[in-house]
Amino acid sequence: MYNNVLQFDMRTLDLEVKRVGNSVGLVLPSSVVREERLKLGQIVRIIFVDPTPVPKKVFGAWKGMKIDVDKAKEEMKRGWR
Repeated sequence: MYNNVLQFDMRTLDLEVKRVGNSVGLVLPSSVVREERLKLGQIVRIIFVDPTPVPKKVFGAWKGMKIDVDKAKEEMKRGWR
């Protein structure tokens, strides 16, 4: 189904969702279209990622581990900035 899987090598794009008839679409900048040699009708894969970490999930995974929680929280805060 996906002959040419498009990967942006960790590139982050902020795209605007626009109405297209009864559907919605994402508009890619022309520079990305050129760089990636995208063609009309080509299928691309979009991976949705929640950029906000959920601390409860992280701390729940640490049960039974010997770790300085305060130090871990400070490291996480630095990584979120």
